[in-house]
Amino acid sequence: MERRNNMAKVKLDIGYVIHDMDEDKDYRIIYKANNYIAAILMTERDGKFEIDEFDQNTLLEMVKNHLVAVREPNFKYFDPDALSEKNRAIYERNRDIVNQVEKEYGPCYFELMTRKPKPLIKELSKKYNIKPRAVIYTLKAYLSAGMNEYSLLSKKGEHDSSNIKYQSKTGRKSTYGNMGVTLTGDIIKIFDEATKKYLSGREKTYQNVYDWMCATYFVQRIEKEDKYGKSYEYKLLPIDQRPTKRQMENYIRKHTTKKQRDIAKTSRREYRNNKRLLVSDNLYNVHGPGDVVEMDEVEMDVSLVSEADPTKVIGRPIVHVMIDIYSRMIIAVSVSLENNSVLGLTNCLINLAEDNKALCRRFGLELKDGLWDINIIPNKIRSDRGSEYRSKEAKRIFRELGITLDLEPPAMGSMKGQVEQLFHQYHSVQNDVLEGNGLITKRHDSNHHNNAVLTLNDIWIFVINQTIAHNMLTMKEYPLTKDMIRKKVHPNPLEIWNYGCTKFGAPRPMIDKKQFEYIIRKPVTAKLSRKGIFWNGLYYYNNSDVRLLDRIQVLGNTKESFSCRVDERDIGTLWYINDGRIEVAELNMMRNGNAEYNGMSLRAYEEFKKAKKQLIAENAHKDEEIRVARRMGLEATVNNARQAVANIPVSKDKTKGIRESRKLESETNLEKNSIQSRLQNETKAIESKSNDLLIDASKQKKTEEKVKNEYDLENETSIENILKQINNEMW
Repeated sequence: MERRNNMAKVKLDIGYVIHDMDEDKDYRIIYKANNYIAAILMTERDGKFEIDEFDQNTLLEMVKNHLVAVREPNFKYFDPDALSEKNRAIYERNRDIVNQVEKEYGPCYFELMTRKPKPLIKELSKKYNIKPRAVIYTLKAYLSAGMNEYSLLSKKGEHDSSNIKYQSKTGRKSTYGNMGVTLTGDIIKIFDEATKKYLSGREKTYQNVYDWMCATYFVQRIEKEDKYGKSYEYKLLPIDQRPTKRQMENYIRKHTTKKQRDIAKTSRREYRNNKRLLVSDNLYNVHGPGDVVEMDEVEMDVSLVSEADPTKVIGRPIVHVMIDIYSRMIIAVSVSLENNSVLGLTNCLINLAEDNKALCRRFGLELKDGLWDINIIPNKIRSDRGSEYRSKEAKRIFRELGITLDLEPPAMGSMKGQVEQLFHQYHSVQNDVLEGNGLITKRHDSNHHNNAVLTLNDIWIFVINQTIAHNMLTMKEYPLTKDMIRKKVHPNPLEIWNYGCTKFGAPRPMIDKKQFEYIIRKPVTAKLSRKGIFWNGLYYYNNSDVRLLDRIQVLGNTKESFSCRVDERDIGTLWYINDGRIEVAELNMMRNGNAEYNGMSLRAYEEFKKAKKQLIAENAHKDEEIRVARRMGLEATVNNARQAVANIPVSKDKTKGIRESRKLESETNLEKNSIQSRLQNETKAIESKSNDLLIDASKQKKTEEKVKNEYDLENETSIENILKQINNEMW
């Protein structure tokens, strides 16, 4: 209520200044009608003339979110009768200029920003013998001052250090003789250039800007002439003929603000993060436990070894954490090797629905009732802008779970400071224990990989221990309310969580874990056919789903797309919804090549698929040779048959008596292929040392020449191999 009243007090009237926090720009309101506001950008005299439009309600919302600030006008006043005759003339001239321009272009002056001809500006410049640009400057100064007539006065005579003419060098005397020069107008212009140079980049220091200034403006060129011709030598002017570094540095400090220098050396966003006004804490607008949680991951500063082979180093573990803002209770954790991955994100989400007692038993730990029994779905998750949180898959998961995703601005780690502070606590507690056992330090002698002894399961134990301890430890800095103190609520996450559940009600419970498990699985598209559900080279089947079996029978020999979901950690099952029920199809173990992949991760399965493709690719050339040899053998057989009947005239009776001819040929073939004759011939062929299968040299030479002519092959070795295969087939 108090904040709403403060918002109601914010005024946006003509003359008020709107300050843009992000861009560090000031706008002066020059026109207002209902919710419409026009304001001029307040810049230096030679800056651009820019009028922008705003919506009042939008501005008020930005004020509420600390994106803009509103300042009341601070007008200056003067006595017209006290003006000298010369200043009165200038004042009246400027007032006439703004009055006439207002009649022509006011009240919003948008036309002055266009490229259209502006005859009035030219008329006024001729009338008062000034440049058209000076007319615009006069109007701009008047509008930027909130249409305060004090801005129409002559600025001459006002205190301006640029108008001061120094007769001698200012500042303390040098210890080492005459150093530096007097600040003349030319020196000040050079210092202005140096100031711009200093503010132009993060790596610009006073020293290298001073070096640049000396090399640019204070170097003398000396011409020399010898037998080789003219040459030039550049020498730095003596110290008493050029400014000192201290003079330049003092000038830059005097003519810039600390804010300008800090922004130049970091960034506007980083400056805002580090220097912004902390008007509230992260409990503002948080309504009890489970309302808002922070989620992030960290690479722990420890090197691990493989669980299966301790001689192999596997690098850093990735720890994901979800912490409740209201109570500071850690509600979910996960340990894996998945960084910037949706898999790592869903690992942490799984812990929301997991039985933490069973989780602890996996690692030989016992958990008492009430210490970590949290199975809830938070209302809002606050995270950074990591790729996993901005992915379509993460947005889908949060949308289906009914969780609002709050992505904080880049380089604004303080906007999720609770989880960042937790990671710092993790490291500060365990680094002492890990020293010499794989602890990664930023030292040349860290030697962490050689000292690594812990496994991924050991880190799970670390994280579980620290999680339970954190949830019970006293938080000295937690802002206890008066009601908490009266009810003797100790400032530890566990008691604050229970207090919040009593006051605000229990968080959204995890009612249907099966639905939750279905949501966090990855959506995939399979094919439904008589063979079952086909996805990614695997076949799945659900014999208990009668509706699915009926659907398959209706399909017949056709296929259709089938939406289902898979767990990338185990591709042994596909989950799908049929007639409002979640069904599970398992790998069809009766199909060869399916059973081996049961329980395997999708990543490992893809590696096997890749290896299979590689095996096929390795034989591609050999397969091509075999196909070519096969075709050559077939064509050679046909050609030989055609040659055999080439000299036999075609008879009209060729097609007569086919049945009788077939019968005679069959009898002849049976006699030639009796069991005794074939087996005896095979035995003799095995025992014989002579190569009876090769054709004679003349016949082989003819065949080889024919193949060369027909196929234009030059590789002698390949032809011999092919001919050998053909001969084996033919003879």
